[in-house]
Amino acid sequence: MEKARRGSWYGSRIASTPWGEADDWQDHLISPSGKPVLSFVSSPSHGGAKLQKAAKELLPFKTRKLWFEEDAEAALIRVIFAEWLVESEIYTPAEGWEKFQEWNIESLARYYPDWLEALYNRYGKDLSGINPALAAWDKTL
Repeated sequence: MEKARRGSWYGSRIASTPWGEADDWQDHLISPSGKPVLSFVSSPSHGGAKLQKAAKELLPFKTRKLWFEEDAEAALIRVIFAEWLVESEIYTPAEGWEKFQEWNIESLARYYPDWLEALYNRYGKDLSGINPALAAWDKTL
């Protein structure tokens, strides 16, 4: 995976999001073909994560959802892609990754307990199955 980059995969157009036109976006995970796998966007009203279709197979449940709002829903994305987000060097929480992941798990437990249960069922209670799944999936791009 390439390092993260700022910019839009839509070229010079302003990207549309569920929260309005994006005023900032960061492509965090870039495939070998140069396409973003995961981007974080913000608009004047809100923001969130945009997951590309190819990456949906890493989710622990079936969904049509590609956009995850930044407060609670994107916690799922931050848990699954934690290692790659650390490597991107753009996304570095001030309190450190361990504490940040604790917060993400707590957020899922509070707002999306079914998502957290599905995550544990697919990747194990300690989530140790995530990184091998990411590595195997990365080879398919």
